[in-house]
Amino acid sequence: MILAVLADGIKLPPYVILKRKTMLKDQLPTGIIVRCQNQGWMSTDLMKDWLNIIWNRRPGVLVCKRTMFVLSTFKGYLTPAMKNIIGEMNVMFAVVPGGMSQLQVPDVVENKPFKECL
Repeated sequence: MILAVLADGIKLPPYVILKRKTMLKDQLPTGIIVRCQNQGWMSTDLMKDWLNIIWNRRPGVLVCKRTMFVLSTFKGYLTPAMKNIIGEMNVMFAVVPGGMSQLQVPDVVENKPFKECL
């Protein structure tokens, strides 16, 4: 799952990746984007999809000339292809090194409470 929050506190829609080959036929909750992937893992293609479906449709996208991502060291974000795509979007990015949980605000503020509710 990708949970993202803008600097002003606006939460972007959750992006859920299911470990399966085909989409569920059940009715899914509104406001959640669901994708399927064989291993249930983020890939470069899914990251591109997230950028197009979530990031490029966020509030204020038309007025923000330059933005910044703060990402973990997940390799799917750091491929040369992803760096080019993010650069073309006029987005700077910073990578928080592994083991630096005090700098990984989403892990503490979003992911931990989310995981505790599962």
